[in-house]
Amino acid sequence: MHSCTNSSGDYPVIGTSKPPKTEVRIKRYGKALFELDKTRFQEELIALKALFPQFLNGDLNDSANISKLYNFVSDTQLIALYHETIKVYPELTKQEKSLAEAFAYLKYYFPSFTAPQVYTYISGIQFDAPVMTADNSLVIGLDCYLGENQPRYKSAGIPAYQMRCMTPSHIEADVVKAIYAVYFERQFTVQTILDEMVHTGIRYAFIKAMLPDMPDHILLGYSEEQYRWIRKNEASVWRSIVGEELLYKGDQKLFRKFFGDGPFTQEFSTEAPPRIGDYIGWQIVRQYAKQKGLSGPQDLLTLNDAQGVLAQSRYKPK
Repeated sequence: MHSCTNSSGDYPVIGTSKPPKTEVRIKRYGKALFELDKTRFQEELIALKALFPQFLNGDLNDSANISKLYNFVSDTQLIALYHETIKVYPELTKQEKSLAEAFAYLKYYFPSFTAPQVYTYISGIQFDAPVMTADNSLVIGLDCYLGENQPRYKSAGIPAYQMRCMTPSHIEADVVKAIYAVYFERQFTVQTILDEMVHTGIRYAFIKAMLPDMPDHILLGYSEEQYRWIRKNEASVWRSIVGEELLYKGDQKLFRKFFGDGPFTQEFSTEAPPRIGDYIGWQIVRQYAKQKGLSGPQDLLTLNDAQGVLAQSRYKPK
């Protein structure tokens, strides 16, 4: 934890008060499963059940269940994927430390928060849901974070703009994003572009509060070049949005334009990042928090008046 203001200036960091000490020990289900002795497969699976009840909750005396798991760990593509994962993650000390810091911030801002038990597994590259959380357990598909130049991602037909976010650097942001979506996100009435901007802006402000040292471009899922573009052109993008009176529109085509993922936002530039509405919304919420003197993201979670947030933010990029 740091005792000075964070890199974004969103909120004062904890300061001299001691944050709750949080320890994270990641349990590697994928490693345990793929290293089982296949000659004693059922016996060793039963021994693993107590360690990984979320994964091995079926009847392990049922031959159909055993056969399904045996086929999974015998699949040559999955075996190769497992070995690639072990190369990138021989150990998870770095991830345990960074998640412990994020969970400490969560506990500081939300004292009732209980850190989940974290597991990793081989998902078969389920890149649409690389992190899942429920019932105080959190599961990370490590094979979804092997690096953007991973050949297996290309052969799977994953678009380049999505591969950009499939790196070790993106794990923590995806973890906090999943926790926010399941445990903290509140109902927000979305009818207009401005509504969705503020809605997504609250999400990014929350994630940044838990990961204050994470570069903004990583958190947003942008390349460094895309982030530089939007920083440089933020004022002109905002003028365009306001000038074309788009803030209070609600048609789906515009929603896809401002919040849909893709390689870029064609209407502005092939250098412009996707999801420009996410970025603008975050800046509005950041400015709102600054104007209101908020010391953390707690008060943002009850907001539901996007127009009021915009007005009180006095957002006007230069």
